[in-house]
Amino acid sequence: MKQFASILLTGLLSACTSIENSTVPASTSAASEDTRHRMEEAIATKILKDVREVYITLSSSAQPSYLSDQIRLFETSVDPRMTSERVRFEKRILDHLQLQSDLSTFSSGFEPWLQMKTTRAWALEKYQDLIKGEINRLDQTIAVLSGENPESFNITRYTGDRRAQAQYPEDSFEGRQRYLDALADAMLEAQLDWYDTLENYNESELAIFGAQDDSEEKMEQMFRFSPAGLTVNLTNVDDLPEFELKAVAVYYGFPGMRSINQSSPDSLKQFLRIPAYPYGWGAYMVENIGNRDTENTIDYLLFSRMLAALALVDFNVHTGSWDKVQSVQYLYDTLPLSRHRVELMFNEITIQPGHFVATIVGKSEFTRLHQRCLDEGRGDVCHGVFNQRIVDWGPIPFQMLEDRLFQ
Repeated sequence: MKQFASILLTGLLSACTSIENSTVPASTSAASEDTRHRMEEAIATKILKDVREVYITLSSSAQPSYLSDQIRLFETSVDPRMTSERVRFEKRILDHLQLQSDLSTFSSGFEPWLQMKTTRAWALEKYQDLIKGEINRLDQTIAVLSGENPESFNITRYTGDRRAQAQYPEDSFEGRQRYLDALADAMLEAQLDWYDTLENYNESELAIFGAQDDSEEKMEQMFRFSPAGLTVNLTNVDDLPEFELKAVAVYYGFPGMRSINQSSPDSLKQFLRIPAYPYGWGAYMVENIGNRDTENTIDYLLFSRMLAALALVDFNVHTGSWDKVQSVQYLYDTLPLSRHRVELMFNEITIQPGHFVATIVGKSEFTRLHQRCLDEGRGDVCHGVFNQRIVDWGPIPFQMLEDRLFQ
């Protein structure tokens, strides 16, 4: 089969060479140009198809050299000017896939790990400054909306009061089931209330599962999101304040992460690992919807504050600044959540280094791109159309997204 593919590719290259070198009458030049386009497209499509089929079968150590060879083959065999926008798009993904494989295989340290997860080649200090700025902005906003003086606002006192006043599910099988039902209802309500967030609304269902310590698989996280659905840790009902239901629904469901199509069998996108894109989109949507749901804005902001706090702990733990005791205490002091809940979230930080930093970077990128859309006077497309393109085109590197949005 490999021999056949090689012969086919050689034949295509020979055909293109013959066409290019022959003398074509002026009356047939347009037809020849069209033939050249089709042949270049066929060669490029064949190379990209081979990568999709072979890449997944390779070990992680073999992937970088394979991708390097395929990129070299593409660049010596194909004139990109003669190919479609789709092929040029896939070639950029191929280039990024090689970078992702190189970082994953040959680089060590937290900085390259963050660069891989965010597609932004930033220094560590820039990630840290972004997170601290986000926390400060959220604290100031929560203070203002709560009627407090931003200069004297005490986040520990405020979140302690919210924790004490929160409502939780009943500690029983029925109470846990009612929580899952309430979360499912909140996801349905989000689709009904905010369907205009996307240009083309498609009803989206997200399966919701419950797990406890006495179940077959012990769950060491609070929430686990996957293509199969959302699994919620129901072990301790004090981990499940009702005030965050709407934000959880938006973040994981519609119009958040569930809106992004992760299935791209005909694209190299399927191999990209960019958590900043889907999780950042979910975080961006939480604040976007929170600004519209004015009766519950602070609840959404508290969820956003939680994501930013987790990002700070993520950064400090993996740069060696904080240990577990410091991290858990910080989360408990600044979030209206139980100590068991923040310990579960700390577990997630250790399981997925850089995940929450990437979430805040992604949120920041979507916020910046939306502001650019408004600044350029494209207000008529900066809502539904803009959002639709993001969920349809992703997950892709943010520079690619920006180039496509503003080309």
